[in-house]
Amino acid sequence: MMASLNDNLHGTTSGIEPLFMEHYTRRKKVQNNEAVMFVDDVGDKWTEFKVYHHKFKEWMDVHANSFGFYLVYTDAPKRKGFKHEPWHYSYAQLSISYLKKYKELDVKRILQEDQLVGSSYITSAFIDQYIQENILDINPYLLG
Repeated sequence: MMASLNDNLHGTTSGIEPLFMEHYTRRKKVQNNEAVMFVDDVGDKWTEFKVYHHKFKEWMDVHANSFGFYLVYTDAPKRKGFKHEPWHYSYAQLSISYLKKYKELDVKRILQEDQLVGSSYITSAFIDQYIQENILDINPYLLG
């Protein structure tokens, strides 16, 4: 017999369900031989598990674009950078304007001025490649 969602959520950290998230992480106290993810201040042992809302994901796949939301990191075969993230949507109207402002930044200068440890080892070529592959190699609908 398959456990119901309520059975799986019994003894977890919250009864509030984020319905408009395709997936989220919940925590529950460890029982029997479950893997311990962390121990809290009072010594209770906890593990984490994912909860998926498959119907919401199906709805997003069909309707998101009509509301201006697009997958950021698609599964296009020649795309580089961050892996495909089927849950990561961005609102194009904001994303395009933010990306335009980001492109105006001098990232190398900012890293050096903020004295980020190790920034002296970050070359302009590395920054250019990182931006090209991880920032700009996203869904074309989000590039403007």
